[in-house]
Amino acid sequence: MSARAQEIRQAVRARAALRVVGENDARARRRRRVSPLAVVAVACVLGTVALVLVERVMLAQSAFELTRLMERVEAADERRSELTFEVARRENPGRIERYARTQLGMVDPDPTKIQYIVADVAPRRSDPAGGSLQARVAGSGAASAAGAWGGAP
Repeated sequence: MSARAQEIRQAVRARAALRVVGENDARARRRRRVSPLAVVAVACVLGTVALVLVERVMLAQSAFELTRLMERVEAADERRSELTFEVARRENPGRIERYARTQLGMVDPDPTKIQYIVADVAPRRSDPAGGSLQARVAGSGAASAAGAWGGAP
């Protein structure tokens, strides 16, 4: 026998060991079919992984937002401190007097020309008519009070 004939015989024997699987073979169908329980289990696992990832992303975003808000609060506190100091500086009576004298040109009044007005108002409970206002000017009478207010008594 020739070498070529031996090769052909070995190929025929190898093919004889192979068999064709038909559609009605039960073992082949079992191997190809995927269990619905396995599909549901894989879907549950993938869903759980997705939810954990979404939770982690939301947690990271919340942490960044918290950091940003804390920085804003710190900046606002710093600004409030600066403004509180500025208010205290501007409310200083010495500074207000200096500003009035230098910028506004204000001066102390002449002590001889100062007039005091005393207002007597009757309480509402004792006077149902609503009370009366009587103005008395110290020293110069009612005529100077009318002149000071620009009207008649």
